[in-house]
Amino acid sequence: MTSPTPPLAVPAESRPGVGSGAGDEEARALAALARAGDAWTQEPPADAATRAKVHARVRPSRWKRPGPERKESPFWRFGFPLLLVLLAASIPALVLTGLNLLLQSNEGKFEVSNRDSTQPGYNALTPPTPTLLLVQVDDAGKLSGLTVLSQTGETVGGVILIPPATVPGVGKAPLDKVFAESGQTALTASVQELVGAGMGDVQVIDASQWTSLLTAVGALQFNNPEVVDVAGVGMFPKGEITLEPGDAGAYLAAPAANGDDLNRLRRNEVFWRALLGKLGSSPVTLPGDAEKGLTRFLPGLASAQVGVETIPVQPVPTPDRKAALYLPDVEGVAALSSKVIPFPIEVTPGARASTRILDGTGRLANGVGAAPALVKAGGQITGIGNAATFDYKTTQIIFYEDAKKDAADKMRLALGVGELAKSSDPTHEVDVVVILGADYAATPASNDTVLTTPPSVVGTVPVTSAGGRRG
Repeated sequence: MTSPTPPLAVPAESRPGVGSGAGDEEARALAALARAGDAWTQEPPADAATRAKVHARVRPSRWKRPGPERKESPFWRFGFPLLLVLLAASIPALVLTGLNLLLQSNEGKFEVSNRDSTQPGYNALTPPTPTLLLVQVDDAGKLSGLTVLSQTGETVGGVILIPPATVPGVGKAPLDKVFAESGQTALTASVQELVGAGMGDVQVIDASQWTSLLTAVGALQFNNPEVVDVAGVGMFPKGEITLEPGDAGAYLAAPAANGDDLNRLRRNEVFWRALLGKLGSSPVTLPGDAEKGLTRFLPGLASAQVGVETIPVQPVPTPDRKAALYLPDVEGVAALSSKVIPFPIEVTPGARASTRILDGTGRLANGVGAAPALVKAGGQITGIGNAATFDYKTTQIIFYEDAKKDAADKMRLALGVGELAKSSDPTHEVDVVVILGADYAATPASNDTVLTTPPSVVGTVPVTSAGGRRG
């Protein structure tokens, strides 16, 4: 058994108030504290009144320090909040500066920024092509239409129509079945797999929302390609018709007379051309969030040159379905997707080879025209620009790791010219760098034009071929 701690001797002169009743009581409290050994680690006095007096005597309040009160400095009331506001406002500028430094770096070296797109060394980050997946449902919530919209550039865009019964890949379920059984998220993933590009936005639209949208736009007039019998609405004859806002949803979803969904999509094509044409000639304020969905995309597409196409598929009749399934033409889909979405959002990280395109001739508009071919070949375009010089005669497809050699060779084949070159640079930021030379400039493909959204950041990245060959 441990012996109790002996009481500490507390001299009378060190005990204030000795000689008075209050002083005796306080002295007893201090003596109790001394016997405890340490007020903060040993058992406190058992008596509540004594404990309170001891605490008040030996431990001042944590909220009020002894001594005269200090006046609060005006800095903490006014200066410090202002400093925080200024710091928050400076964050975008700091980020932009950091991105510029990133763009201007090459093997750890930084160079003076060159923002002239006609000069050697110019480089730009390419933002992903904005995309929207429009999911149309009927009154029962069943999938009745799929449309992909893209804003390829400020003056060009695309609309891709997809049959809901399309099978996105070998062994995959049709898109309408995916939606019915697994919902919108799974449907979006399947569409992304089909077109080889991520969807930046998704909107589900029903007949009432079509009515709201077209009420702002007004009735549409166009040449209806086939007779359409719309349940609850009536018959639309072949030829020139006027489509009222309240009938649009049912008209778009009504099946074709022969059951072939491709015929229904031809009807959807003329509807989209009429809608964009009217908005282009008579702009209106659309209902909804201006930063999302059709309210965001339609005004830009209405003022652009837009291609409206049905995705390349082949119908395959099946005995257990009333209508056909549709199998994608893989090559045709890749060609259409890379044209309409030249800078796609990567669906599976790392599945594509990150690629920078540089113009080595000064005549190829920073190499942007080669983007669709390289994307179709499996590239993920992260930047465009100009090489350090404009005297490249032979196109260089530079890779850094052996694992990316096949990807680089596919790009060479897609361009139809050039040679592979391996670089030993250990600090590379992309998988492949394509420097377009005079051999590519001499091909018909070099005349292709791809208009894209403006680059968000520009800088200088002087890239040369492995070994410095330009001939």
